[in-house]
Amino acid sequence: MNYFKHPGLFIFCLVFFMIGISRDIMAEADMAQPRLEQLIPNAWLLNGNYFDEHMTVVDTSAGLVVLFPEEKIMVTGDLVLGESSLPVIHRDSGGSISNLISILDQLKGFAGKYTIIVPGHGTYTGPAVIQDQEAYLKELQRAVRDARKSDLDLEQAEKNISMPEYRDHWLYEFVHQANIETMWREVKIH
Repeated sequence: MNYFKHPGLFIFCLVFFMIGISRDIMAEADMAQPRLEQLIPNAWLLNGNYFDEHMTVVDTSAGLVVLFPEEKIMVTGDLVLGESSLPVIHRDSGGSISNLISILDQLKGFAGKYTIIVPGHGTYTGPAVIQDQEAYLKELQRAVRDARKSDLDLEQAEKNISMPEYRDHWLYEFVHQANIETMWREVKIH
């Protein structure tokens, strides 16, 4: 079944998966186990505290951020990956690097209120992971824009844009070239 064609089912499965992760984090921190109640679509109570599901179009055509204000937990799913990871953009599923940069910038505004970030991969972490991934994407955007202004073609840009400071990040070998190609399609030179 393609969950992206059935966003309600996708959200239902993802929220309950994330609630399980949040329970594990809370158990490690000796926090009380949550009691979850749905009020109306996209509005929930966790231990009597309201939280939202925020839908975005970023790494795919369906992204989700779940905020637990009282517990200071932000569950980002694949919008933010774990520490020392490069973002993965699924262009064929509607993902956009430019949108991800915008969303990461918005998430930074929330980050001061949330001490625990639960990423899509890796263990939970702090808010600095948001800035790290945004910095990579903005540097990639600048490098691709510069390559286009220098009249390089995509193949030359892929060879020249290595960004060695990110070579040790998880998924570098797998996604960096794909991210260059995705950004190449998004960056327009006027």
